[in-house]
Formats: sequence, C-alpha cells, structure tokens
Amino acid sequence: MYRIAINFYTCETNCHNVMKFKFSTNLLVNIVIIAFVGLLVFTWASFYFGPKSFTGTGYLNKNEGYSYSLLKPFDQEIPDSTTYRKYDSLKQEKEAVRLFRNGVWPHEGGPMFAWFLATDGGLICDTCTVYRPLDHGKFMPDPGTRQYYIKLPAWQLKSQDYGRPYFAPQFHVEHSQSYVRKFLSDKVLKKGNGTDHSLEQVDVPVKFRYNSKDNVMLIPVSSGTKHFVSGLLFGLIALFGGWFYYLVASFLKFIIDISKGLTFTAKNVNRLRLIGFSLIGFPVLMMVLPFVARLIFSSYFTDDIVLKKEVWNQSWQMLSAGIVFLLLFRAFSQGKALKEEQELTV
Repeated sequence: MYRIAINFYTCETNCHNVMKFKFSTNLLVNIVIIAFVGLLVFTWASFYFGPKSFTGTGYLNKNEGYSYSLLKPFDQEIPDSTTYRKYDSLKQEKEAVRLFRNGVWPHEGGPMFAWFLATDGGLICDTCTVYRPLDHGKFMPDPGTRQYYIKLPAWQLKSQDYGRPYFAPQFHVEHSQSYVRKFLSDKVLKKGNGTDHSLEQVDVPVKFRYNSKDNVMLIPVSSGTKHFVSGLLFGLIALFGGWFYYLVASFLKFIIDISKGLTFTAKNVNRLRLIGFSLIGFPVLMMVLPFVARLIFSSYFTDDIVLKKEVWNQSWQMLSAGIVFLLLFRAFSQGKALKEEQELTV
C-alpha cells in the first residue's frame, strides 16, 4: 500500500506544531465508493423530483388543455383508401425519400468511438426520388450530392414536448436548409378550471443535420475533415481496445495466480487496483466526452437537442463492476498486510 505524507506547519511564538495527514489508496477507494453512491442518489432524486421537461412550460397536467395550429406536412400523405400491401410499400418509399432528402441515406459509414464521436455520410437531393429495381429488393436513390458528417451519438431531438409525444420536434431539409418543426406556445389563457395553451407549429432553421431513423445528431463537414476525424477515431479505438485486452490479460493472470495458491501478492493487489480504476474511469470518461463534443460544436446546438438516456443507463454496469474490483483490491491489500505481519512474527 502506498502512502503519501503531507506535512502542515503552523508556527506561533516559540512553538512549532506539525500535523501529518496520510493519504492512502484505501482512502481513495472509500472516496470513489462514496462518490458512486452519491451519484446514484443524485440521479434517482433528479429523475423523481426534478423537472420533467426541458421546455419552459413543462408537462401539461390534467387541468391544462391546448389548442394548436398545424403547418402543411413536408411529405405527401398516403391516402387512407390505400390497400394494406400497397400502403406498406408506399410507407417504406416515403421514409426512404425523406432520408434521402435529409441527406442521411444511403449510409457511407465510418468509425464510432463509444458515445463521443463517429463519422458518416450520405446523399442529398431535393427533387430526386428513389426507385426499386427489378433485381433488387430495396429502394435505390437517384444520383445526388455527396454529404459528409461528424456524428454525435449521444445527442438526439427531444422525444416529446409539453409532456406528449405528439408534440415532439421533427427534422427535415428543404432546399438544402435544415429545419426543426416544433410547437411554440403562442399564448396561455387562464380559465376557471385550469390553463389552456395555444400552440403554433413553426419551422425553425438550424445548422445541424439529423438522422431521424437512428436518432443521431450530425454536423456537416468537408470530405477532408471527415476522413481526418475518422483517422483519429481509429487511433482511439485501437488505443482503448489494446488497453481493454491488457486488462483482460491481467485478470486472467490474477485467476492463474489464485489457482496456484499465490493469493495475497503485490502483483495481484496491483492488478485489482488497475482493473478497478480502469473500469470506473472508462464510463466516467464516456459520460464526460459527450459534453466535450457539445462544447466543441456548441454553435450547432439548440434547446431541442437533449442527451440520450442510454449514455447514463449503459454506464452503471461498468461502474458497478469497477466498484466490485476496488472492494476486492481493498480486501486483498488488507490480506497482504496481514500475511506480511504474520510472516514477520514467525
């Protein structure tokens, strides 16, 4: 166990007092565990007692009503009289055309580093259509203009507004300009039995692009920028992939030493500490990096873009595993100390 001694000197008239504070890895483990439990409590409290919406009006309760005005649909509606088989085909074609006009289909693909960054591309054309060739089961696009993107996997459009999915913002591109179609509260009328909200649907121009199929925010970039970022992401993936395999190898060596009876050794203690702090550090880093990406591309963000819940939900498992390994590290370090003390007494 490593200890760092910090001396604090306080001097008065003819006296010299020395106070020594010892900082150990066990203390660090306790701090991490307490912080983890505090984060759990904070997340639970924020979910149950915090604001339920990112909008200024929040949810509409049972005493609140609304009236709204709608814009003309940006895609042609499918007639209700259409047969089911034809309706399904027309619906698929409609979705493909919208993705094509939004510039996110077909996918060009690219590397993706966790929730931080990814790259992608597609074609865009306002007046083009899609067709289904006889020898191909899927829709194919007419020639369009190539688009390149930096993808922000952690960020998406709000899934609802005013507490109702029907009012969720919608993304579309018209004449190469991106828009978010949303509802704005025009006025609020107070009534005797509650409040009536008058909502107006508007198209707000935005700088970002959006893949409505994958619910991913996109930043338009040049071809050179896309390939440069792809190279950086490949490097990060290789670096963290190598570190992950190193942790797996360390854990396997730990199991092998246990099977040989080499339990409370310095190597095993160091391995458990390394694995524990790595399993905690990686998800914490993955929760911080999306906010770094938002800071970098802050000019593209609007109030309609929110963080995906999956960013938090998928981090708890690895954080919990890291806490378990830190507890094992603490137990094995104590066992090692007792073993050394026993050997000295013998």
